Amino acid sequence: MAAPDVKLFLHDHPISSYAQKVRIALRWKNIPFDHATPAGMGSGMHTDTMKDFPASSHPRQQVPALIDGATRIFDSTIILEYLEDRFPEAPPLLPPRSDPAARARARMIEDLCDTHYEAVNWGYAEVVQFGRGAAEGVAEKLKEEAELHTHDILAWLEAQLLLGAKGEEQEQPFFNGAEFGWADCAVAPFLNRSVAVGFGPEEGSRLKRWHERICELPCVRETFAEFEEGVRALAAMDSPFPSGARREYRDHRLEWMLKAGGISVVQSGLRDGNIRFSWPGAIPRA
Repeated sequence: MAAPDVKLFLHDHPISSYAQKVRIALRWKNIPFDHATPAGMGSGMHTDTMKDFPASSHPRQQVPALIDGATRIFDSTIILEYLEDRFPEAPPLLPPRSDPAARARARMIEDLCDTHYEAVNWGYAEVVQFGRGAAEGVAEKLKEEAELHTHDILAWLEAQLLLGAKGEEQEQPFFNGAEFGWADCAVAPFLNRSVAVGFGPEEGSRLKRWHERICELPCVRETFAEFEEGVRALAAMDSPFPSGARREYRDHRLEWMLKAGGISVVQSGLRDGNIRFSWPGAIPRA
């Protein structure tokens, strides 16, 4: 199918699983786009890091954020919904409207990944990449909890590949069913991060076969290559907190850190000024 005669712009970050989800979807639908990481991303300051998408219309100032002419969209799920509505002639992400159960199931899989799975991956990165928990003596416990919770999530995802949209047992090649789509875009970046840190699915499992299968798709392969380059760039940094960067402890991330035994990490971050919470309020101003 020919690419739409448009050129979108995506504010993103190569490592962000939410941004990867959107890039995979754009590439799957053959929609041309440019993308870049906003200057000052992750600083946690109350500034317009996206000059063409200011805080007056995007108060979170988070990626991904999509620009389509005069239209501005933030939040990865809403961006996917917009792409489906805006480009109905492109390869679809959701199952057909004639199968509402399959469409709902795809959205449920995405929701679990966006909340619980993202929080585990993020918490593990806080310890391993950003050095959290060492001074408080809880780093090893946090890593152990992250591995256990990842195991639980992978077991749930493994079962989803055996379920049809209506609950019958029938192995599926993709989370979306017979074709790659919405749910696969959602799972891919989160599970690939688990693979990258050694928490990936077992050899011979349905989930392992699924990961190998999607890695053959150009839309996924290109996005994963960008993720790997971003990881290398992060590892080369002199400081895990460049230019006073503040990590955002929002929603399920904060819950995970607390239930995994990291309340002292939160207290230290507040004391040292290198964590932050979501808009509104509690955001340092430049």
